[in-house]
Amino acid sequence: NSSSGGSLSKRKQKNLYECLDDLQTRLNQNQSEWLDSKVPILSSVIPHRDGIKAIFMLKQIRQTDIKTYDSFLKNATWYCDSSEPAVVIGRDSHMNTLIVECPNALPSNLKVVEDDNTVHHYAIPDPGMCPWQMQQATLSACTMIRGQSALDQIPEWIAYHSIVGFEQFYIYANEVRNHTKLPLGDKSNVHWIPFQDKLGKKFIMQQAMQNDCIHRARNVSSWVGLFDVDEYFQ
Repeated sequence: NSSSGGSLSKRKQKNLYECLDDLQTRLNQNQSEWLDSKVPILSSVIPHRDGIKAIFMLKQIRQTDIKTYDSFLKNATWYCDSSEPAVVIGRDSHMNTLIVECPNALPSNLKVVEDDNTVHHYAIPDPGMCPWQMQQATLSACTMIRGQSALDQIPEWIAYHSIVGFEQFYIYANEVRNHTKLPLGDKSNVHWIPFQDKLGKKFIMQQAMQNDCIHRARNVSSWVGLFDVDEYFQ
């Protein structure tokens, strides 16, 4: 019946959220080390076709060491595991983000070699551990929240944007560890994505979440809108 179907959807959503939270925690455990070592900070690993996309943040290097920043941005060579060349597929317009793709592999490690032959390794958790059937849409919307007041605005924000034509919603939750507190968790078109940060203002959280959403949704959405939760599309 409809009641049991809704409960099943809610259980699946909770399990997915917990799985994504665990995946994010595995990435976060090395953030301080990456910051101290002045290397790109790995913020997301996203399944993509038969491989992965890895999203790195560079702004923290740009602010402190422009020579090292230029080395990673322009001259470094990336590998999937030890020898398969990776593809550097994009940098944002502010040159703060680097996207590295392994198009045909699920590596356990990414290796980067700087122009002076210094080598760095990144352990890659398997993003396939969190099975997620992405849904096709013409319009998708992303927002980022932090704190209870932002969480409370979500139902109205989704209701409004559903009326104006948005079909899928990606909500990035910073500091929301209890999935039972997430509104609309039983809706199949509302995707809650935990995105925790232990570096505070040193790490550009909003930009990291926006990049994750763009690359997570771009292959299933014709258009993706990025909003604060108090912004309404007209």
